[in-house]
Amino acid sequence: MLSAKENKQGSTCESIMLECIKKRRSIRKYKNEEVSNEVIFKLLDAARHAPFGGPCEIGPQLWEFIIIRNPTIRKALAHENKEREFITTAPVIIACCADTTKDPKYRDYDITVALAVENLMLAATSMGLGTCYVTCYGNHIAHEGERKILRETLKLPAHIRLVSLITLGYPDEVPTPKPLRELENMVHYDHWGRKKCQ
Repeated sequence: MLSAKENKQGSTCESIMLECIKKRRSIRKYKNEEVSNEVIFKLLDAARHAPFGGPCEIGPQLWEFIIIRNPTIRKALAHENKEREFITTAPVIIACCADTTKDPKYRDYDITVALAVENLMLAATSMGLGTCYVTCYGNHIAHEGERKILRETLKLPAHIRLVSLITLGYPDEVPTPKPLRELENMVHYDHWGRKKCQ
């Protein structure tokens, strides 16, 4: 049985976590303020505590992160796409990758990296930082050219899969929350279509 102190600590932790989840926004405007390596490594430490498939060993942990500050590289990653121009204004971009040679039988690379990225973004929110998840076109055949530009810019070897770019910095905007579907409309019980708990 939990002590009163442990119950209070658990309640506080739950409150903070839920607040961060609901407070997180996709930030596309940043202050001209540097983010220290110390802070970035705290975020990456949170990222590496994410769940992953495969054996519970160090070997299969396939996450790889590239910290990008160079303005020329940041501009190249936007590759003259107007929808991605905002990434050039972020003081830091983190390229989130998967090493496909680690545990090759398990191939949900994008999902594994995305779990780590969510940890990173929530930790950033808790520290007053803003982030935005920028896709890297995945397996979209129509965007092979753009994907090639990103890979060449980051000098990625063939076995490293680029999953996403995360912009990072101190927010210079407070985006309006997006409307969400009503929770009861997306919940089913025991099987598809049962909308009431029996």
